[in-house]
Amino acid sequence: MSGLEPERIIRLEVDRVVLLDQRQLPDEEVELTCRSAAEVAEAIRTLAVRGAPAIGIAAAYGYALAAKRGEDLDEAFALLESTRPTAANLGWALREVRAASDPAGRARDLHAEEVERCRQMSVHAAALLEPGSRALTHCNTGALATGGQGTALGALREAWARGLVSHVFVDETRPLLQGARLTAWELETGGIPHTVVADAAAGHLLATGQVDCVLVGADRIAANGDTANKIGTYGVAVDVRANLVYVTNRDDSNVSVINPVDFKEIVRLPVGLSPEGLGVDSNRGVVYIGNSGDGSLSLIDAVKLNVFATLVVGQTPKAAVVDPSTGRVYVPSQLDNVVRVIQP
Repeated sequence: MSGLEPERIIRLEVDRVVLLDQRQLPDEEVELTCRSAAEVAEAIRTLAVRGAPAIGIAAAYGYALAAKRGEDLDEAFALLESTRPTAANLGWALREVRAASDPAGRARDLHAEEVERCRQMSVHAAALLEPGSRALTHCNTGALATGGQGTALGALREAWARGLVSHVFVDETRPLLQGARLTAWELETGGIPHTVVADAAAGHLLATGQVDCVLVGADRIAANGDTANKIGTYGVAVDVRANLVYVTNRDDSNVSVINPVDFKEIVRLPVGLSPEGLGVDSNRGVVYIGNSGDGSLSLIDAVKLNVFATLVVGQTPKAAVVDPSTGRVYVPSQLDNVVRVIQP
């Protein structure tokens, strides 16, 4: 994680708080020095540091610095707390260090604990990805936003280290371009292949089968599971629901393929016919399913919910390529290497 070590992003020194100025990235890597609680507050207010966990760490360090300097701690607390009232970590971290006998020690512990939480989250999330996954992410949820490691982006970094991710598409994330400026910089620093795309391009990437999974952060998670996040995340969620097919394993060992629009079962594959692969032509509502049990390929209309074509045994595809403009699927056979064109 060269260049993204926690102390590189933000740290408390004897008489100052030093942080990587995110306003200058990716053009320059500039360290911003804050010598008072007021200067830390200004750094938070002007987005030199951003991301709720990182904001909480910065505020904790700012309060510890104020204690070291002999500043009025009530004033320092109120000033820091007012900078970003929507960041829940901010008030929580400030209360933690205010209650500690050693504010500096507690602030450093908070930083280390946050990095460890993100590390564990990354390990768990990375395990959900399949080898060769092409991912899409929104905004910046990496080390810059959390003081080290990251949440959604941390999971992608962990998945890359395990050989599970082949490419990451990065939404630019208007209006402040956290994706284009910060996430792309983190991925470049980690040597992870990536492409910055316009926010509006996410739907196209999903519809044309270029994205296998989407990982985003959450600014808030309610007790009932509802989430809130950066503007633009909702659009990505709608695109995912409209374009991805959900496959669930049943208690009876059958596999159900679910229509993402109405969540009805399109087809149930019996024991021994678990799908080798799925292809989706979202423009025509067609799902292509390769069955491993009998070697056939079923083409299912996701709207009418019927099988309209089946390739016979011995024509199991190496890969199914969909032409969204015509709805045709090109299926190369394993046996005779003949490419068969199927017109729905």
